[in-house]
Amino acid sequence: MAIIKSVLISGAKGSLGNITLTTHKGRVVAKEKATIVKNPKTAKQTEQRKALSNAVFAWKKVGHLIKSGYTVTSKYGNPYSEFIRQNIEHYKGSEFDQEHFKNRMLEGGGKTNTKGKPLFIDIVDFASGTLNIGFSKTSMQGNTKDNDKIVLLYGDADGTEMYRSEVLVKNLESSGSRKLAHFTLKDNFTASEIIMGAWLESADGKFTTYSDFFVNTINIL
Repeated sequence: MAIIKSVLISGAKGSLGNITLTTHKGRVVAKEKATIVKNPKTAKQTEQRKALSNAVFAWKKVGHLIKSGYTVTSKYGNPYSEFIRQNIEHYKGSEFDQEHFKNRMLEGGGKTNTKGKPLFIDIVDFASGTLNIGFSKTSMQGNTKDNDKIVLLYGDADGTEMYRSEVLVKNLESSGSRKLAHFTLKDNFTASEIIMGAWLESADGKFTTYSDFFVNTINIL
């Protein structure tokens, strides 16, 4: 593959003999068609293919919920490519089973790619359809604005669906060394174990703190 810079073929696409031209984000990319196709199946390659398949599967489950957490990408990257890059190693484990998927298999994955440090989370309680969570003030980065928000991704650890809830920083309550957020959960949501991840997201969408998924035992019945 080659990147071509030329006014003569700017915006080019299509095929010319053994070369295929495409345009991606303003760049013309030339790819040579394979003349000999090999499909090696060494243990290492098989493991890597499985990890990629699992990471793509995980993205399909949570990508629409988590993509705003990727504010640091490579020049030509996007939330999808960064999710795969950040999480592919995690999904090499044999415990990830697409056919019998449960949300708890996401634990330790769902890493967001960002320069922001993680929030320190302390689940307080659950009452009347609201999950009350405390966040250490020192982990709030110290430069939050009223219209910034805390994003929560959550689901039943033994279920297959994940959900998203948000609370604006201006609606947080101070409680000693913590800030309390009251997240409204999906109607009739129940779980004995909840899988979740949370991050701080700036109002302009340019900054988020780091997050990944973890399982917590809490009776939401």
